[in-house]
Amino acid sequence: MAAALGFHIIIILSLGTHLEISGNYFVILPLVAAAFSFGFKGGLIGGILALPLNLLLFSLIGHPEYSPASKIIAQTSGIAVGSVLGYLGNYYHALELEVERRREAEKELVKALEEKEILLHEIHHRIKNNLNIINSLVQLQLNRSNNEVFIEEGEKLINRLQSISLVHNQLYNQGEPACTYLVDYLPALVDNVIHGLDEGKVRILYQMDSPGQTINADQAAPLGLIINEVLTNAIKHGLSRVESPEVLVALKEEGSLVVIEISDNAPAFVPGNREYQGLGIKLISTLSRQLEGTFEYLDRGGTVFRLAFPG
Repeated sequence: MAAALGFHIIIILSLGTHLEISGNYFVILPLVAAAFSFGFKGGLIGGILALPLNLLLFSLIGHPEYSPASKIIAQTSGIAVGSVLGYLGNYYHALELEVERRREAEKELVKALEEKEILLHEIHHRIKNNLNIINSLVQLQLNRSNNEVFIEEGEKLINRLQSISLVHNQLYNQGEPACTYLVDYLPALVDNVIHGLDEGKVRILYQMDSPGQTINADQAAPLGLIINEVLTNAIKHGLSRVESPEVLVALKEEGSLVVIEISDNAPAFVPGNREYQGLGIKLISTLSRQLEGTFEYLDRGGTVFRLAFPG
């Protein structure tokens, strides 16, 4: 404000005789400065004082005739222009306050997000450690037992724990726990299960027709356990009797449903027989309901497990 007023005074006192009546226009500089410095009141007062200021300066340089011919119109115009600029000044200050408020809110959100990420990593780290401890305890008990049934069930439990652990690794190690792509998750899960069963002779084939399909954290855990149970059943009860065992894992979409099919070249079976009424089938049924999906076993010259759930 002071700089604009000083500039106007210097212009009139030094160049007024050359500018003559045109020097009146330079009063807009302190008027704008007043409006944007002090808002509507500053613009209104500036508009009232604009004409008297020019009259004073023209008197000081000895040329009062440079003042506007109509003092009433000049005064009214100054007040109107000052008021409008003052209103704009108020709006500008309101925008500045809003920008500052949003900047502070953004800082708080960034801080909260950083704290959330740290907490998520800490939770994931602890879950991973707890799963490893449980896995180690089960393995210790297996090493001390000669009971074949206990050893078999213990190995199944270890595979389930490894499937849960894989869920956390897939979802949280990348720093974005919201979702993961099924085309990445399924092969990693299948390879993990096959490696856990020490069945390297099983040939695994993939048919991924839905590369963009994702799965969130709530779906990943039950899906991982379902795949684990299906593959465990297939390898233990079917593929072990096949000379060249093969498993085909297919991913596709049917309308709004995500469909996963796991096929093998073992003799087909339909769950419900005494041999297949164990915990594995019960788990598959319960976990499928968690996904709000359905499952079935089909006979297509081999065993086919089909799971469909909303995408």
